[in-house]
Amino acid sequence: MKIIFIHGNGGCIADMNWYASADQRLRENGFNMIREILPDNDIVHENILIPFIRDTPGADQNSILIGHSSGAIATLRYAEQYSIAGSALVTPLSYSPEHGR
Repeated sequence: MKIIFIHGNGGCIADMNWYASADQRLRENGFNMIREILPDNDIVHENILIPFIRDTPGADQNSILIGHSSGAIATLRYAEQYSIAGSALVTPLSYSPEHGR
């Protein structure tokens, strides 16, 4: 089983926050872990991010995506278009039109 971390934006990278420690623990339990620095990580553009998730780490029906912050939203968007084994959403970024975000 392949687990792919999808980090948030705002300059976030794959080695920030809790990603490395979670990666280590999951590897110790036999999972194939992938942590890539996503392109365009300041502001998420779906037309860039979704093909990247599909093509670079190779997310497929045998993959679990763990999305953090805006990466959680990207995980949901990916799952709308492609089959995956599962997902975990960690502190998903919320969208509020009334706040201009």
